[in-house]
Amino acid sequence: SFENLDDGESDTDTFTYTATDGDATSNTATVTITINGVNDPVDAIDDIFTVPFNAILDIAAPGVLDNDVDAEDTAAELTVSQVNGNAGDVGQTVTLGSGALLTLRADGSFLYDPNGAFVLGPGETDMDSFTYEVTDTDGAVDTATVDITVVEMNNPPSAEANGPYTIDAGVDLVFDATGSSSNDNGQPLTLNFDFNGDMTTDFSTVFDPMSPMITIPWLNIAQSGIGVGSHTITLTADDARDTATDTAALTINDDFQFVSVADGNADTHVVTLEGTNGDTIVIRNDGVIVSQVLVAGLDTLNITGSSDDDTLVTDFVDGAPTPTGGIIFDGGAGNDTLQLDPNAVAATNVDHVFDSNSDGSVNIDGNMVQYLNLEPIFDNMVAANRSFRFSGSGNNNVTLSDDGTAANNVSMISSVASSETIFFVSPTATLDVNVGSGDDTVMVMPIDSMMTTTGTITVIAGAGNDMVDASAATLDMRLFGNSGDDTLMGGSGNDRSLGGSGNDLLIGGDGNDVLNGQGGQADTMNGGLGDDTLKGGQGASDTAQITGDVTSITDTRINSTDQGNDRLVSIESLDITLNDNDNNIDASGFTRGGININAMGGNDTVLGTAFDDTIDGGDGDDSLRGLQGNDVINGGIGNDKLSGNAGNDVMDGGDGNDKIFGGSGKDNISGGDGNDTVCGQGSDDTMSGGDGDDILNGSTGDDVVNGDAGNDNINAGSGNDTARGGADNDTITGSTGDDKIGGDDGDDSLVGAGGNDIISGGDGNDILLGRDGNDLLVGGDGDDKIVGNAGSDTLLGEGGNDAMFGGASKDILIGGDGADKLNGQGETDTINPGTGADTLVGAGSDVVDNTFAFNLGTLLDDLM
Repeated sequence: SFENLDDGESDTDTFTYTATDGDATSNTATVTITINGVNDPVDAIDDIFTVPFNAILDIAAPGVLDNDVDAEDTAAELTVSQVNGNAGDVGQTVTLGSGALLTLRADGSFLYDPNGAFVLGPGETDMDSFTYEVTDTDGAVDTATVDITVVEMNNPPSAEANGPYTIDAGVDLVFDATGSSSNDNGQPLTLNFDFNGDMTTDFSTVFDPMSPMITIPWLNIAQSGIGVGSHTITLTADDARDTATDTAALTINDDFQFVSVADGNADTHVVTLEGTNGDTIVIRNDGVIVSQVLVAGLDTLNITGSSDDDTLVTDFVDGAPTPTGGIIFDGGAGNDTLQLDPNAVAATNVDHVFDSNSDGSVNIDGNMVQYLNLEPIFDNMVAANRSFRFSGSGNNNVTLSDDGTAANNVSMISSVASSETIFFVSPTATLDVNVGSGDDTVMVMPIDSMMTTTGTITVIAGAGNDMVDASAATLDMRLFGNSGDDTLMGGSGNDRSLGGSGNDLLIGGDGNDVLNGQGGQADTMNGGLGDDTLKGGQGASDTAQITGDVTSITDTRINSTDQGNDRLVSIESLDITLNDNDNNIDASGFTRGGININAMGGNDTVLGTAFDDTIDGGDGDDSLRGLQGNDVINGGIGNDKLSGNAGNDVMDGGDGNDKIFGGSGKDNISGGDGNDTVCGQGSDDTMSGGDGDDILNGSTGDDVVNGDAGNDNINAGSGNDTARGGADNDTITGSTGDDKIGGDDGDDSLVGAGGNDIISGGDGNDILLGRDGNDLLVGGDGDDKIVGNAGSDTLLGEGGNDAMFGGASKDILIGGDGADKLNGQGETDTINPGTGADTLVGAGSDVVDNTFAFNLGTLLDDLM
């Protein structure tokens, strides 16, 4: 304890002793010792501390002084007087040479901050140090060193999964890892993701706290074995020594999305069905898997092309790679292509629908592929039945043809502006084309020669006025016009055409065809070559056409030696074009309606029906008979015989010397060129001789007869007739009735016969004979002879030197211009000689009146 005496202090100590002599005598004495204190030196002892590299070392007082030794002072009485030899740094924060920060206080307490100066791997350490000077209360000093061991000490990491997350199948997951940390400055942290709950890593990445949003490729998610539905993501944060986990909910929607990346190169994406029992749809690009998805729960597979030229290939070799909602392929910009199955897999039905010139869909046995912005399509499915349907209401212009390469079993369908071009493998059973509503045009050309369709090719025109031309087709066709006025033309096969409603034209072409007009309108059917069936449908005015050497006609049959024998059903009219042979046609057995016959060349004999017929003899010397009905008969070139028989007929002899008989009825007859004989026969007829020297006989009825050019002989017949001679020198006889007779040009002989007639000579030197009745006779220009005969007649000479004879009864004679001879004859006549040197001969009490005038008014209008 005397060691604690400070300098100047003293203390005493004593002890006693006993002295004994030889005689055993003893005595005791006390010894006193004075001890004077001196200043003992202070002993600063070195210190050792340990601190993690990412932590601050905080040591409380007495700190570094706690182990220092001073005989007189306690640690609390010692003080730190210098730091690293600097008295001024005591209590201040200084930077050590290592970069660490130190604050050493006088009481020995201190803070040591590594300050990020140490980068240590697992298990690594580093050293740092500083010195300090200690001073006791008496001023003694000593120096010691403080060694600090900096160690790598791990803090467990943090994992924050955040969420929940919802994505469409096929879309990358953007994961928010905000809050995840290694909790060690500079210590790398790996984030591991488990999507399927099997406690294995499906995706891993080194975490950057500055970029906590992590994009996880869909392919990693899909290849973990999960698909549409609800899942749990397990996030594991791993700093290589410790881990932390967190979870988040993930919902994957049933619409799959795949977007091709534009890289300037043409891409070919192949979609296949793979996996256990075909449970996975896989997309490859140039053989490399770029995406996949489980089929379970999936609705739609959406594939979007880039600006590159994209090709989508759907491979059906291991099954249909289409979910319940099908595939939707948007080609985007560029020239994009859809290829259906490169392996020629068999299918029952492959149905194409066109929405526009680049959009549409195809259904393969219920598996749908829709497309946008696409052209063209290669359909390699070996289908039993393949169809193409145009869904719009526009006017489509469609061509079905070979692809241009012979015998490769590939054909094509294209349109001007309403569909893609599709190259397709020939179906084995049926091929259908439905162009929908609108005024459509469909051309069916020869398709690939290897197409051996056991069924038919069908074209459905839909509503509108459509044209379907399959005349070049070689296989059996089925053509449907539906509503509208359609034209359906078959080819060389055994075709069936149904016109539907509307006024349709159906042409069978070669082969044994069935044509059905359907509907209630007026349809026209032409079977062409072969033994055809022509059905008129519900209408009352359906027409069958035939061309060739027709031998017989009935209500149910037209037989032809060169065109075939056609069966007729509900046909009300026939349109027949014969060949140039000498044909003998009896159509009287057709009792459903009239016929139209063009006899063409040859000397033909034609007997019409009891209905309204049109008969054209064409070239040759023909005999054409109309029977009952209002017929139109044209003899054409040649010396023809035309008979209208009953009905109001229109007949034209045409060129040649023809014989025409109107028959009963009000007929309109023209002889045409040539020296014709025309007989109106019964009723009120209109007849024209045409060019040539014609004989015209009006017979009974109020007829209108015109001789036209040529020296004609006209017998107006009974009735109130109007007859004109026309040009040249004509002879006209009026017979009974009140007739109007005009000579027109030429030197004519005009006889009124019975009735009150009006006779006008016109130009030329004419003879006018009134005969019975009160007649008006007008000579006109020329030197005419005018004879009134019986009845009170009026004779007008007009121009020329006329000879006028009134006949019996009271007549009126007006000479007009010229040196006329006027003889009243008979009873008391009225005579006006007119101008010129006239000769007047009276008989009875005649009156000469130079002022007497006769106003013709409109009496000669029909003869002008």
